[in-house]
Amino acid sequence: MKALLAAGALAALGCACAYGHGIGAELLPPQDAGGRSVSVEITGAKTEGDYQREFTFRALEAGSGEPIAHVTYQIRAVKSGSVVLDGTFEAPTGTLVVEMQDGPERLAESGGLFGFAGDKRVRVSGPHFGTGGLYSFDVALPAVGSELEAPPRWKGGVSLLDVKEISVPTAFGPQQIRHMSYYDTVERLWYSGGRVQFAMPFDGTPEAIGQTPTVHEEFRVSKEFGDMMVSELSAVVNGAPAPPGTVQIDDFADGYRTVHVVLGRDHLERLHERGILGSELEFSVGPAGDGLPFSTVTRNGQYRIVAELEPRRAAPGGELDISYRIEDVFIKDRPVSAAHRMYAESDGRRFFETDSVSRGDGGYDTAVVKIPDGARTVHVGFERIGGGSLAEARLPVAVAEAPIPGWVRGTVQLWAQGSVSDGEFAAAMGYLASLGVIAAEAPREAGAGGPMPGWMKDTAGLWARGDVPDAEFVAGIEYLMELGAIR
Repeated sequence: MKALLAAGALAALGCACAYGHGIGAELLPPQDAGGRSVSVEITGAKTEGDYQREFTFRALEAGSGEPIAHVTYQIRAVKSGSVVLDGTFEAPTGTLVVEMQDGPERLAESGGLFGFAGDKRVRVSGPHFGTGGLYSFDVALPAVGSELEAPPRWKGGVSLLDVKEISVPTAFGPQQIRHMSYYDTVERLWYSGGRVQFAMPFDGTPEAIGQTPTVHEEFRVSKEFGDMMVSELSAVVNGAPAPPGTVQIDDFADGYRTVHVVLGRDHLERLHERGILGSELEFSVGPAGDGLPFSTVTRNGQYRIVAELEPRRAAPGGELDISYRIEDVFIKDRPVSAAHRMYAESDGRRFFETDSVSRGDGGYDTAVVKIPDGARTVHVGFERIGGGSLAEARLPVAVAEAPIPGWVRGTVQLWAQGSVSDGEFAAAMGYLASLGVIAAEAPREAGAGGPMPGWMKDTAGLWARGDVPDAEFVAGIEYLMELGAIR
């Protein structure tokens, strides 16, 4: 028996069979093994303790699904482009368990109690096991009961949950985006231009697509993240609009919205036919259109609030027009007539409230409120709907800042193009702080206190072209001032 833990310095492998189903398990199709029809089941799971991930291999009788004893496995595993396991392992019970740990490269084996009984266990450590994502496997069975002249071989893959979380500056203050990938490790997670963006490796060959029923991604944002609380979201994948229904919104958790993005095999095939599905999937998720109403679900999950709040960026001392309807989730979001209280508050102070009964005919109830001076965010809330103590929800509205002088846009555009230094850009932002456009103390000698992150130049360029609202641009500058990149 031989076993080799491949060194991380090995050349990255291009595997045309990285089939991950995103469900933590795969049952490989039956093949002949010395006159027996045999399949192999691979299951993966995140575990507690020193070994963070565990994969179990079982040889099964294809007809009955019964496990087969006295099996020898040849396994080659690839993660993040590197070989992480390459070896041959005898499994007397037919079950092989591979435990993985992030750390220095090494491999150890045991056969259970005193090394003679129980399932075969292999412990592997290396630099690629600290995250979830797609693990690709080449599996062969050199022996099933006895040695085989023509060992059956399979190519398969198992995806384990990969989680990333980032904080981004927005008009509603710093917001957290928690991304969960059920396919592969996500790269370049960010928020810009009102859209959540991320990418992941993907083998775009027809063989891999044929073994991939779905690619499932999801992310969570706080219900305080107003720009992401519109009633409908859509996705763009590799530059092409995804079909309707690709993005699903779940507002039933208290305090946050979960957004599901599910690509089916048919859409992956269309991307391949158009020649835009190579070695990566790039996602951009945001509002499905301009001027969409906002929506959320009450804490008790019974009612949905659909509200049009104009202007989208209310001004201090100005008026906010509120139009809303109340729908019953339990009867397929049908508008209902329900007693309720509608209110508006800023900085925890309620400055408007009214008791009313919603129309229930599909039309909108309306109200107009005046924005208090000094307000940064206004919450429009609903409570006691239908008399329920937990039938409450609220939606945030960002308050517009003072207008940005026109010359600043030209300076920002030159900086985004590399024609203006970081110091000149920082000085211009310091001037905005002195005007009160930016909610930060104006520095006495504004300048660059550290390297500017690349995303800020991207956002600045989009803002200079009019593709990003003032509030998002200003929020990014405030964030850099807090970090000290602008001093």
